[in-house]
Amino acid sequence: MSARRAVATGAAVLGLVAAGVTGGWLLHSPDERIAVTVPPTVVTADVRSATLTTRYDGDGTFSAGGVLAVHVAPPSGMTAVVTASPRSAGDVAEWCSPVVEVSGRPVLVLHGEIPLHRDLTVGDEGADVRRLQSALRDCGKRVAVDGVFGQATAAALTQVYRRAGYAPVTAASSALQPTDATAAEPTAPDAGGAVSTVDHVVRASAETDPDGTDAAEPDAVDDREQPLTPPAPAAGPAPAPSPSPSPAPTVVAPRGELLFVPSAPRVGSVAAPGLPPADAPVATLTLAGDRFRFVLSAAQRAAVSEGTPVVVSRDGWSETTTLPSLPDLPTVDDTGVPTYPVELVLTTEVPSASYGQAGRFDITVGSPDPYELVVPVSAVYDTPDGTVVLRASDAEGGTPPPPEKVTVRVVASAEGHVALEVVAGSLRAGDQVVVGER
Repeated sequence: MSARRAVATGAAVLGLVAAGVTGGWLLHSPDERIAVTVPPTVVTADVRSATLTTRYDGDGTFSAGGVLAVHVAPPSGMTAVVTASPRSAGDVAEWCSPVVEVSGRPVLVLHGEIPLHRDLTVGDEGADVRRLQSALRDCGKRVAVDGVFGQATAAALTQVYRRAGYAPVTAASSALQPTDATAAEPTAPDAGGAVSTVDHVVRASAETDPDGTDAAEPDAVDDREQPLTPPAPAAGPAPAPSPSPSPAPTVVAPRGELLFVPSAPRVGSVAAPGLPPADAPVATLTLAGDRFRFVLSAAQRAAVSEGTPVVVSRDGWSETTTLPSLPDLPTVDDTGVPTYPVELVLTTEVPSASYGQAGRFDITVGSPDPYELVVPVSAVYDTPDGTVVLRASDAEGGTPPPPEKVTVRVVASAEGHVALEVVAGSLRAGDQVVVGER
């Protein structure tokens, strides 16, 4: 056969083959053509029982709950002189006890959320009287918390003063005077915390008396005046009138000497006896409620939520607490990185040497107990019908059947894996789920 004839014959054969292939292609639907030309090859992973935990840790800073700076003016006509320091720096200021003595008069610490906004005396009524009575009960005095300053309240206040070693106040001018400088102040951001007492002071200006009165203990003394029944006239001549007794001195609760704080504080500093420096506080109190501040990265914020346990530690001291409500929007730091600031209020007293120092936080997300159904996160798909995984069907030879759609709920996630609960369908440990295609 000549070369020309061989080429012609070969071309004819190739033409027939091409025609046959084209004809076969046109006999299939588009989906069938895809199935024939691009057979799917899926990648699967095991469904297994496993624990899911992720640990996040980092540095933070300790700070005090706040510092209450005590400023008082001397009684009328006297010079402000620190005459005694009953407490030393680091001592716990006990309820109803003095923390400093100025010009012979004490500053007593009482338990209360809101400071007095006026001097109180017999006959006064209101929510501030009720707070005073509640504080006196915390001092161990049996008095009704009824909002009425009567003789029983005066007697209880007198006992508190005498137990502390001082005479009660009978005239406001003879007591220490409050100054506007006495206030709870937040410490510096790197060495202290926000002070809750500031909020208490603000609320005091808008407070109204609550409905009703607090129930008194059965043995509490009722302060209200009782009606008097005149005695029956006696027979015989009337006795000679006796001289009228001198009226009892009026007891005053002076706001310059009664320092209300929400929790038992620790003495931060006390001025030495003598003339205090100008504008300096005569004492400072460290309020309870120490803080620990740190920031979460965007990835950490996505993995935790309010109530997630967190361990704070430093030099052998530690406390386990939970995360508070977390910000939804980040704060961008100086480098442009978004972070989420967190402030923990600690219930365990932090060593005072830790204030302003670095500590560690440790958050473990997940459960130490194994979950029954754990798959790679790439196996989970969000669809209009819900969250699903595709369970690969068993097949022995031939074309495998399509995967089965199983509706699930994600109950935990960590380290690129998720734990599932089945909502609809069937899934168990040992099955294979689709995680991608080759």
